[in-house]
Amino acid sequence: MSRPLAVPSESCCAMQRPSLVPPLAEHHARFRSLNACPPHTRFGSAQHPRGFTLLEVLLAMTIIVIGLTAVIGVNVTALEALRASEDKVTAMMLLEGELVLLRSQSALQGGLNAGRWSGELEGFKDGQWTAEAVEETDSTALTLQGRWSRSGRIRSVSFITKTAAPPPESP
Repeated sequence: MSRPLAVPSESCCAMQRPSLVPPLAEHHARFRSLNACPPHTRFGSAQHPRGFTLLEVLLAMTIIVIGLTAVIGVNVTALEALRASEDKVTAMMLLEGELVLLRSQSALQGGLNAGRWSGELEGFKDGQWTAEAVEETDSTALTLQGRWSRSGRIRSVSFITKTAAPPPESP
């Protein structure tokens, strides 16, 4: 013969029980001592709710959104730094190319004389380069500078190189 099942109502204490089920006080005392919910309340009831409240869900979502915003902000900053370094490397390479051209022209003319030169820095919006040679006692200092704009900001890079003065001609 099968044993009839207890059907939970709104409150687990107000549960109607068949005569074969032990008294509710004993039933609940046994489960309270084990720190567990009675089996008829495992899916939740008024006294033993299960799941998350709306406040808990909103708080968890807020924490996740703040974390994701921070991660996205770091990525944006990293991408801007990457673009800036790519621009600087490209500008340095272009300036080195101009330096080679200036040195080859000056070699044909017998040495680098003091002066100023300028031109367009290819591949950059509003990009320009300038070079200035200053003669010193035993060398010539050549300063190259490149300027361009990116995202409304003016960027620049420069370097100085020295060339030794040609040896004196013997009579």
